[in-house]
Parts: sequence; C-alpha cells; structure tokens
Amino acid sequence: MPKNKILFVIRTADQFIYYKSIVEALLDHGCLVRLLYDLKWTGKPDSLKSLEMFGRERGNFEFGAIAHHTGKWRKVLFCARETLSYRSYLLGERKKLRKFYQDRWKSYLPKILQNLFEYKIPRLALASAPSGWFLRTFEKIFSADKKIFSDIKKYSPDVVFASPGNMRFSSADLEYLKAAKALAIPTAVSVVSWDNLTNKGLFHIFPDRLLVWNEEDKKEAIVHHGIPESSIKIIGAPLFDQWFTELKPSQTREEFCHKNGLRGADPIITYLGSSLNVAQDESWVVEEIRGAFDKDPLLKKAQIIIRPYPANKKIYKRLNLHSTIILPKEGGLPSSKETLNLFLDTLYFSVCTVGINTSGMIDAIIAGKPGMVFMPEKYKSSQMETKHFQHIFNSGALEGVKDGSECAAAIRHLIGGRDERKENRIAFIEHFIRPNGLRTSAGECAAKEIENLIKGCS
Repeated sequence: MPKNKILFVIRTADQFIYYKSIVEALLDHGCLVRLLYDLKWTGKPDSLKSLEMFGRERGNFEFGAIAHHTGKWRKVLFCARETLSYRSYLLGERKKLRKFYQDRWKSYLPKILQNLFEYKIPRLALASAPSGWFLRTFEKIFSADKKIFSDIKKYSPDVVFASPGNMRFSSADLEYLKAAKALAIPTAVSVVSWDNLTNKGLFHIFPDRLLVWNEEDKKEAIVHHGIPESSIKIIGAPLFDQWFTELKPSQTREEFCHKNGLRGADPIITYLGSSLNVAQDESWVVEEIRGAFDKDPLLKKAQIIIRPYPANKKIYKRLNLHSTIILPKEGGLPSSKETLNLFLDTLYFSVCTVGINTSGMIDAIIAGKPGMVFMPEKYKSSQMETKHFQHIFNSGALEGVKDGSECAAAIRHLIGGRDERKENRIAFIEHFIRPNGLRTSAGECAAKEIENLIKGCS
C-alpha cells in the first residue's frame, strides 16, 4: 500500500519544536514527511543541527529550505495582507483586545501608512467594507510563485501542511498554502501557541483543516478569523506533548545544586521570564521578590533561579543579587533532550514558579508545579486584558500576588504543605492542553486528522 506523502512547510527551523510531535506521529503512522523551512526567518544554527539529528534518528524524513518567492509586485500583496491584519484590530471582537496589538501591527506597515493611520478618518475609512473588499482583491490577483508551484508538483504530496500561516510579514508557509489550494491539494494548519489566534495576523488563506488546541481556540478561530466551524478540529497542544513522556529528573537535587552553584538544603523558587512585549524590563520584579524573601526568616535562605525568556534575557545582566542565578544564561526553548531535562530539573527541585505572562507557566503546570502570577497594576494591560492570559488565570490554576510580600506569604503557605490549587491545575491540563484525554497526544490527534483529510473524511 503506498505511503501518504506529507509536505510539511514551517516558517522557520527554529519552530520545529512546535510541530515535532505531529511529525513524529505521522512517521509512526508510516507517512513520508518532507519538511521545508524558510531560511530567511531561521536565525539559529542549532535549529538546523536539531533537524539533522532528528533526521538521523528517524526514517522516511527529509528536510530542506523552501523555494523563495520572487517578484517586486509581491510586495504589494504582502503590504495588503499586513494592512488587512491591522484593519482586523479596528473591527468587532478584535477591537476589544489590548490596544498594544493594534499599535504593534500598525508598526509593521510602510511608514507612509503608519503616519496616515495616526488619524481617525483614515482609520474609519480602512474599517469600511469597501476597503476590506479592495484589499482582499490583491489575494485574488496574485497567484503563488511559479517556483513554489513547481516545488509542490515535484514532491506530489497528498497533503500540504503549512504553518503557522498568520504571522507578520508573509513567509513561505503561507505561499505554499496558497499554491496547494490552487492545485486542489488538501491543506492543514496547526495553531502554534496559546495566543496565536488573538494577537497575531489574519489567515489570508483558509486551510481545509485548522487544528486547534481546545474549545477556546475553536471559538477564537471562528470569531476573529471567520474560519468555518466545519474546518476546525480540536487536537490539543502539540508543543507540550514532550512533557507527557517520562517526567522525572535527570539528576539528583545534590547534583543539580552542585553543578549550578546552589545550596541543596535551601528552598528554590524559579522565576519565569516574559517577553519584551509583555513585561519590558521585569528585572525589578526579581529584586522586589528577593527583598521580600530577605525580610522573612523562613525565606531568607531561599534561592531564586531566573529562567529568562529567550529574546528578553539582557535585562537581568545588571542584577547583582545574592542567592540568585540565571539558568540557562543564554535563555532558549526546551527544544532538545538536554534543554528539556534542564527545564524539568529546574522545576522539579523548585517549590514553585513566579512569572508575569509566559507560556512557561503552562510547562510548569504540566510538570505538576504550583505557580504564582505577579500582578501589579503596571502589568494589567498585558495580563487581564489579553485573552490567552485570561484562559489560564481564570481557571484557578495559578495564584495571583500583587507584590513581593504577598508572593513571600503565598510561598510560605506552599512550604507549609498547603497546595490548594492542585485540582485546578489538573483540570486546566484536561481542558486546555489535552482535551481529548490525558493519554492522547496532540501529535497523534493531528496525524489522524491529516489522514482523515487525505481520505476525504469530514
């Protein structure tokens, strides 16, 4: 029986971790997978090394760079797409979201348009139905690049999986999606992260299947993007599948502490850093928490591990706090066995985590670790005014604290053996991360949906 051929196109090799469990499940099902990435967006050499290692370990898998689209007129199409995405933040439910997203997307437009939309009347004109119709015509006028058509035909796939499909500045994933639709080849897109449907761009090309994490994602795909409900399938969160394998530390507490200059006898708290867009310079939060610990007899010897957000790690360089370390010093996602082990060990040996708004909180919840959310008024707009944060906080899985003293009090509570949110954390995982069952991986669900798509099943 011929094997199903999957052309798997992603924006950047750096994002392979987001789709790894889907690729693994497809290979386990006997599919042939050719993965392509946009070299223009791939910034980390280690990402290519990870792909090379994965390719050596698995059969029926090959990878390479995409065929780049060309033509100066395509810039017009790309500008129309960015303008449509900006326009979406002026309308309906998206208009109710954090204004930061609207302003951020405007910054992606050409300078002349940025200046124009500073004024109310041009914004009102852009929000009108005729403007939307006019901008959408560019998608109909411009077909996908001939090189991309040729690349798809050469591989002759049964499905083109192109993701994420709605990030800023058009990349190859969207162009391959468009070409595949024109060739009548079934298409699928997987939602990348917990905030992808509310604070990113529009889907300018609708896939035949949009694979989402949960019911909240499904509603957001319908409300914010107009994707038909019949095209949406709930699979869970592929990014977090790796946490559901053998969750045990790779070393003893003594080994971990000795290796990282920590004291094995004293409590450890992990601070999970957020992105620059969310928290700017959040190093002051660590200082405040450290100061509160120093005033508390029970927590005076507590140690803090700062786990920086990969693109927001420089802010901690100025800190000179006792019993406080940065790990890993260069940041980074848990994208390999070694980096995943380091993250798991960090969580396992910690009393709890503290953070502002980061997906690392979800990692910690899955690992069974209690979590605090630092919630001063300063961060209101990047917390309770964002849909993805509301999902996690309103679940009751995390405890909110307003300052360092409240944080210290909550941690004393945990050290005393009172973990009152454990059931809420489990419920959050069952609802938000693995809605198809704790033992059913999102990657496996995605593979089945892709096979159903090939068979023509609804």
